[in-house]
Amino acid sequence: MFIKTIILSALLTVSSVAAADDWKFGIGTGFFALNIDGDVGLNTGAGPVLTPLDLSSSDVSDLMESAFGFTGFATKGKWKINYTVSHLELEGSETAELENSGESIASKLNFVADGLDVNVAYQFDNGFSAYAGVRNTSHEIEFDHSGPVHVIDRKLENDWTDAYVGVAYAMAIGTDKAWVTNIDAGAGGSEGSVTINTALAWQFSPSWAASIYAKHYSVEFEEGSIGDSDWYFYDSAEFGAGLGIMYSW
Repeated sequence: MFIKTIILSALLTVSSVAAADDWKFGIGTGFFALNIDGDVGLNTGAGPVLTPLDLSSSDVSDLMESAFGFTGFATKGKWKINYTVSHLELEGSETAELENSGESIASKLNFVADGLDVNVAYQFDNGFSAYAGVRNTSHEIEFDHSGPVHVIDRKLENDWTDAYVGVAYAMAIGTDKAWVTNIDAGAGGSEGSVTINTALAWQFSPSWAASIYAKHYSVEFEEGSIGDSDWYFYDSAEFGAGLGIMYSW
């Protein structure tokens, strides 16, 4: 089935910036044109295999089996709780390289990534916000190759949790629009991760907001060491642009 170059994803990190005494809630979703640039590695019976990931948004669309995501918030006064849930499954043929021989092999690769992100933010009076949270990521890899020299069938599951801190700035544009930028850095389960997000948000009704945004997320994770039976390596930048919609009450 042909799927266009936009992927369902979680989006809007900010809604109305007005403080209130009562609880306010929101939930949203949208479309995101995802690009991936990096490497993924795992151990097989024939030795460690390193596969480059250089996927444009159109490549991701062609490989995508399923994807969904949503985001939400709960806020009271100057405090805000944000959460994001995401899922992505890619399947296709990739060229991998056996690290111990330099042999290049064409193989079938199935890649599933799930994410859960929760943070708590505090808003200052000057448009800045500070936040801290945790981000859990899980990867499931199935690697299958049948060739004249090697037969490889490998399934691997890994997950990690990073704690992170960040800062955001919201600049009002008129009475119904805002330009919002945030950056955070984290570590813990991974070797390190960085997220940069910038968005133009439009509160076009009391309950609805729309946004156009760009996001860049980079992370390096390694389980074990190369040559170990449980070795898994993921070092990639995930980036793109998207459109979002959010409902609040």
